[in-house]
Amino acid sequence: MKHKLISLLLLFILIPFYSFSQTKQKSNTPTFIEGTFEEGLPMKGIIVSPSDGNLDTLAIFNADAKDRSMKLEMNISEPQYCLMILGDIEKPLVKEFFISPGDKIKFTASADNANNDRLDLNIDGSALNEEYSQANKRIFGAQEEEFSVFSAKIHTYERQELETNLDLQKSLQAEQMAIVNKHKEQINKDVLLFVQNNKKSIVSVIFLTNISANTEKEVLKKSYAGLSEEVKNSKIGLIVSQSLNKQGPEGLMEGNIVPAIVGENPKGETISLMEIASKHKLVLIDFWASWCGPCRRENPHVVKLYNQYKDKGFTVFGVSLDNKQEAWEEAIKKDQLDWYHVSDLLGWKSKLSAPYGVSGIPATFVIDSNGVLIAKNLRGKELEDFLKEKFK
Repeated sequence: MKHKLISLLLLFILIPFYSFSQTKQKSNTPTFIEGTFEEGLPMKGIIVSPSDGNLDTLAIFNADAKDRSMKLEMNISEPQYCLMILGDIEKPLVKEFFISPGDKIKFTASADNANNDRLDLNIDGSALNEEYSQANKRIFGAQEEEFSVFSAKIHTYERQELETNLDLQKSLQAEQMAIVNKHKEQINKDVLLFVQNNKKSIVSVIFLTNISANTEKEVLKKSYAGLSEEVKNSKIGLIVSQSLNKQGPEGLMEGNIVPAIVGENPKGETISLMEIASKHKLVLIDFWASWCGPCRRENPHVVKLYNQYKDKGFTVFGVSLDNKQEAWEEAIKKDQLDWYHVSDLLGWKSKLSAPYGVSGIPATFVIDSNGVLIAKNLRGKELEDFLKEKFK
């Protein structure tokens, strides 16, 4: 339940979005990694590093079954922001860490909680990772402590109750956002100060992404511009630069008509967003996918609102970023999503989502009967209050 942006990217964006490549980086100084895995953890995994449109595979490993240990050697050309991914790619254990050419790393991998659904790495031998760990604890520590207590609370509920009890969902969402709002101002100040004082560290780039959801883009751009050229030209630096300079379509400005969407539903029938909009007072365009955890957790709440307001002129137009027909249809049936659905089954390469600049899901847009955008990214209580006001 960690609420830093990077954690969300890892679990819901990076892994399904990026393809894995076997890009090898050359360096005269090899980097060594060895470590052990505590009982209960998977021992097969990969170490990857985000690149432009890919997760470059730096190493693939399978620990020794006798002592649950592994050793490997890598050649990297620059400091790296890495992810260790253990187990099933459908439900992986993921942990971020940093390495530099020539590091001799020793680590112990353990479960970050009693439910064995989060990974922790105790790392020695990387000055860059130590810099990150200390700064991360100093800047995000207080918030993380509260989220740990919050996460433990969530695990006291049965899974079915979490998925079906809408009042409980709203209460937990409110508690979650209260924690975020309590700390975000101080965290933003601390991150910007860290970046100002650490212009030659790629850790600064990662910290900027951590506050991007709560910070004006121009502030982020100015802070990023002050980084060293070496950092800005690093792999992760270039990714963040592209994100900061990405311009959304003009049609996504509130008050403008949104891009048209024409796609096929699960039965192969062609459906037009604008045609649907013309027959309704409000349409919620919902970009989602069967594999997206936050999307599926939000669905029961949207179902409730759909049933409450469908006879008053409200409907939902679901655009799936799935790439498997069966998974898409199964999720629609299981979550009882009795509204309009389209998909080209191209995943993150979907031509239906591209005009909307969707880079993370769930993403929502509310339009009127003329296709004019009147609200974006409303979820939970915000969406509930919005509809209540519009249909009062």
